[in-house]
Amino acid sequence: MTALELSACVCGRPRHRGMCSERWALRRSGEGLPPRPKPEHSAPGTPKRRFTEHTPPGAPYTLAADHSAVREARTLFAARRVRAALQDRLLKSAEHNRKIGGSVTKGHLRGIKVFTLTLEERATCPKTCVNFRDCYGNNMNWSSRIQVDGDLMILLSAEVRKLVAVHGRILVRLHVLGDFFSTAYVAFWHALLHALPGLHIYGYTARNGCAIGREIERMNEHPRCWIRFSGGRAGQFRALTVDAIGQATEAGAIVCPVQTNRTDCCGTCGLCWSTPKPIAFLRH
Repeated sequence: MTALELSACVCGRPRHRGMCSERWALRRSGEGLPPRPKPEHSAPGTPKRRFTEHTPPGAPYTLAADHSAVREARTLFAARRVRAALQDRLLKSAEHNRKIGGSVTKGHLRGIKVFTLTLEERATCPKTCVNFRDCYGNNMNWSSRIQVDGDLMILLSAEVRKLVAVHGRILVRLHVLGDFFSTAYVAFWHALLHALPGLHIYGYTARNGCAIGREIERMNEHPRCWIRFSGGRAGQFRALTVDAIGQATEAGAIVCPVQTNRTDCCGTCGLCWSTPKPIAFLRH
């Protein structure tokens, strides 16, 4: 059988859209149609993920400097902004994130469940962020962004406490999109770390050289907190955005192993919460 025949409809024509009379008759006869190929999910023994394929780096969507989303410091997808009080949950299992994965499989956090929080990019970020215009959120049109309001921290506190009570230990990724937006918000997470021995957090921030950044530095002194500073910040515990692997090598950084296909996801890697060395991410 030729490739053309394999890709042909039951009516003999090349594969086409819609339901032709032959396909409809086949369905009515009870014989049904060939099953659709299922998307590839995570393999047994690896962190649970709905999807395993990754978006290749090197093709960011960069907004013009005068774009309204840049001028107004907001997401490109205003319809995806949601109020905290209207959500069933604010922290989502990281199994829904193809890069992170639903659990950790190695190191001192082995077996821990991973959850993510997504805020609104640019609205919660400093304009000094090097990725303010080419944020990878520009390509995430389906992600819901939790808006910052008076309900956010109240609901987050209750949800974090419930998850820790259910799972014993959890790792929260702050943030898939967005950043720490106030010193009070940093203090909120710092207080939760002290109150809940099962809470662990990791993430990235562009809050360099400001009051919010200094609060994050103090929070990083806690043994269960790993927030890396991005941008031009000097030192080891930081994150870099590079266009080529050579740039990371020159900076003495480790290129994210997930982006170079050396591991499946964050859950099978663990570098971001286990080494002080700089981690470099290929622009995406």
